[in-house]
This record gives sequence, C-alpha cells and structure tokens, in this order.
Amino acid sequence: MRKYLAAKKRVEYDSILIFLERPMIYEPDIKAWLSEWRKSGLIKIEGLGSRERVPRIKKNHFIIWTGHVEQSF
Repeated sequence: MRKYLAAKKRVEYDSILIFLERPMIYEPDIKAWLSEWRKSGLIKIEGLGSRERVPRIKKNHFIIWTGHVEQSF
C-alpha cells in the first residue's frame, strides 16, 4: 500500500480499501498504517472535518503522499 500511495501521490480513501481484498488485511490495519505514516510525516489526510481524526468511507477524504519524514531531535 505504501508503494501504491507513493506512486499515485493523491488517492481517495475509498480507493485504498481495494487492499481489503487481500488476505489478512482489515480496515483497522489500514487506518493504523495511515496513522503511523501521518505521525512520521509521510502522508497528509485531506478533507477531514474539525473533529475527525481518521478517514472514513464516502466522506471525500484523500490521502496525500508527501514522502517527507519528520525528524525529532
């Protein structure tokens, strides 16, 4: 999924759910990866409301691949 995001750069969250067709991958897994990558600075999530923290189906949320890793000193 990481390679897919890096290649596409901007992907609607709903289209990422195609990865659920693979064995042993579930939506909570995808959300955990996205959360980790967001904290690392690899992605941004576009379209979240002021109280939303995670992308949701049919909400026009987009995952933007930045590829920039934040470094803490």
